[in-house]
Amino acid sequence: MNRFLILVFFLFSFNLNAQDSIITNFINDVAKEVVPQDFEYYNLLNSSFILDLDEYTFFQDRRQLKKLYPDFPFENFEKVKDSSIYNWKALNLEKAICYNAYDELPRHTSYSYKITRIANSNLNQSQIDSLNLKTNSNEIYVRIKSHWSEKRKRKEYEKAWKRSDSFIKKENEKYYIFSTPIFSNDNTYALISVKIGIKSKKIIFVKTDNSWKKIYEFNLEIA
Repeated sequence: MNRFLILVFFLFSFNLNAQDSIITNFINDVAKEVVPQDFEYYNLLNSSFILDLDEYTFFQDRRQLKKLYPDFPFENFEKVKDSSIYNWKALNLEKAICYNAYDELPRHTSYSYKITRIANSNLNQSQIDSLNLKTNSNEIYVRIKSHWSEKRKRKEYEKAWKRSDSFIKKENEKYYIFSTPIFSNDNTYALISVKIGIKSKKIIFVKTDNSWKKIYEFNLEIA
């Protein structure tokens, strides 16, 4: 009985490791496609999310996809097959620095409503720059004189945002969120949704000899 349990545990562990290896290789190939090649690293939210798939997923792209890839198995991707949530940090992805929450991300280019705060007039520019590095990505401190016109203040705000953004490393300008990938029954095709900052798109990959190759991109959205 003990030997049987050990065998079951071994087979379970083997299958789990094999699946993790498939996912790791796939995500690494996805990153090579969506992350600029000259990046030393990229910032990734640690948890995957579940794709919302239904009969309308390929509504505008079915004809084009069918023309390009007649064997594409639409039926495999028109409903959610995998509700697993992946912890990317556990997979040791290449170049990925994983963060558990949005507010843990390093300062990046703001995509949301920008909040401009008035800095203490006694602070010099170096102190203000240092303060801004510690604020949320959509917040900035600006030194403003009370007698300035609204037009002058707006110009100062714009200048301050440009200055603040200039301190952001290119690798930190954007952040990435990956969905749980969906694979066709024969593991030939895979579908994943990638969010880059406020932009979101679905990408289809096909399995080649030793890697995954992007073949189609659709549903570009602004979150």
